[in-house]
Amino acid sequence: FNIQQLQDNHHVIIAFYPDSRIAREASEFNFDWLRLFAYRSKIIWAYGQSQYLRKKLKDDFIAIQKSIRDFNQAQARRLNLKKLRQTLVDAQNTLSNYSINLKYLNTQKRTIEVNLLNYRRRLDRIQQRLTNFQAASVLECLKQFGDDVERRYLLQVQSDYENFSPGLSLLENLINSVRGVTEIDQSERDRNFQEIIAVAGVGLAAGALAASSAEQFPGMSEPKEVVKYPIGSTLAQWGVPDSWLPPTILATVSLGMTIIFALLTALLIKLSWLFRKL
Repeated sequence: FNIQQLQDNHHVIIAFYPDSRIAREASEFNFDWLRLFAYRSKIIWAYGQSQYLRKKLKDDFIAIQKSIRDFNQAQARRLNLKKLRQTLVDAQNTLSNYSINLKYLNTQKRTIEVNLLNYRRRLDRIQQRLTNFQAASVLECLKQFGDDVERRYLLQVQSDYENFSPGLSLLENLINSVRGVTEIDQSERDRNFQEIIAVAGVGLAAGALAASSAEQFPGMSEPKEVVKYPIGSTLAQWGVPDSWLPPTILATVSLGMTIIFALLTALLIKLSWLFRKL
């Protein structure tokens, strides 16, 4: 059944009575018939809803399997943090819809079970009241409906619920895996950024301190005096004008100490991480 078929479904029973007396007596069963057919309609409607939910769950289950495959393939290649975050958002949205639809499917199963029980009880009651003037075999066609519901409809819904239930654990495992990978990758990026800041900070501080100290050396303000220093004589040989020697020396000392201390800091950080892993 689907929704359109349910809307087009009609159940009609025509009863013929030999005379008005029997018709009046049979009218006492009107309420029982109304209840019996109400249970039947609820069963068919619940089954139709279950098939609608089954289609939605099946589509989501296919999407879950695709997301798992994509995640496994992404692990074998270079991780794309932005794509993984989008996968996490999609998986969380799917989990919400999937969980709700699965609960609705279980609700439809319970609806069929309860109404099937009420249907059979009401049919037994009608059967007992009919024994005074009709054969029991007259209601066999109505009993057949209850048997069909138990063997086909209820069994199908129960099977669908059991088949789609593992999708919840698959989704939860996927979300936990993606969240774990993104958190690890993000922490790695944060650690690298902090290391860069530490290396740059130590290097710049050392360079500034070296430049400040070099500025205090005797004769640093005199071009003729700075030529006596090894750095000054080297720069003079490279063609740096005398007037530019003092600031160039300070810049060279500052840059050199920045690079040296930055490299030493980076080396110490790497060594500390290696010792932590041992």
